[in-house]
Amino acid sequence: MKDPNCQGDFRKIGVQKEMIDEICDIIGHHHSPREEETLNFQILYEADWMVNLEEEGNLKDRKELEEWIEKAFKTVTGKHLAEERYLA
Repeated sequence: MKDPNCQGDFRKIGVQKEMIDEICDIIGHHHSPREEETLNFQILYEADWMVNLEEEGNLKDRKELEEWIEKAFKTVTGKHLAEERYLA
């Protein structure tokens, strides 16, 4: 899914078409990851979950939180930050 509303702004500042396509694709489905994603998608997805975990108050059940971090956070840095922030 692409968000055509963002394309014009990126073109105006000289972003290459391939990057615009990736950015719009990420924006269009950042709450619904596919089986395989780009590193850029995964970084945004993990950052979004760092905020969502606090906003939704899903921090009480440590076991559930550990399982969710293991499932959602694929990058070493994202996993480390989530564990440090929510499990330390």
